[in-house]
Amino acid sequence: MRSWAALGCLIQGPAMVKAAAGPLSVALADSSPHVRISAARALARYGTAEEVKSALETLRELAPPDVNGFFVALEALNAVNDLGVRAGDLRAWASRLSADIPYPNERYDSYLPNVIGKLGQP
Repeated sequence: MRSWAALGCLIQGPAMVKAAAGPLSVALADSSPHVRISAARALARYGTAEEVKSALETLRELAPPDVNGFFVALEALNAVNDLGVRAGDLRAWASRLSADIPYPNERYDSYLPNVIGKLGQP
């Protein structure tokens, strides 16, 4: 539920993210990485400069597949990709991550390489 609340703020736009900036900032330290990613998406898109910085740091922490596993890394990398230029040099950093991890099922084999490849494109 916490993750959906953060995504709801993102979907509702800048005014809602501004109104919920306090709880979203607290959510960057949530025990669930999925909540942290959802909050980071909202703050990185519509937050103040300091909130954007904290959000991008959270995404950087959660993006490495070898540390966080397939599903968390995929969600974090998709968030970075969705941010486009707002992600700054995080895109270039993430484009150099290795996708060489065990996958939960062979149908997922192309997911991480695809998103990591997109991050290396302008």
